[in-house]
Amino acid sequence: MIKILENYFRRYFPKHLKNKNKYNRPIKNLYGIEIGGPSQVFSSKGLLPVYPIISGLDGCNFSNNTVWEGKLYSGNTYKYASIKNQVNNLSAKETTYQWWQTIHMILYCHLII
Repeated sequence: MIKILENYFRRYFPKHLKNKNKYNRPIKNLYGIEIGGPSQVFSSKGLLPVYPIISGLDGCNFSNNTVWEGKLYSGNTYKYASIKNQVNNLSAKETTYQWWQTIHMILYCHLII
């Protein structure tokens, strides 16, 4: 019940980092990869709203089937924001040297190493 109330509250009063621009400014309009995402933390209503300001994002997970998201498919299937949903969902073995040349940032949140 508390989570439902917080979701409604955050819809109108997002909780962002006070110094979010310090982190957002350097990555504005960059293309990157997110490991283990998508993450609510980076959404427009999240603690560090990165998704609205970047040019694009590929996703990479440890498996094509996870407890959190279920079955994942390669190709243009990675949905990280409601307005930006046509980017790749990659496995680590699908990356190439040419692909890495297009990546200018790496995002991850709640990643267990």
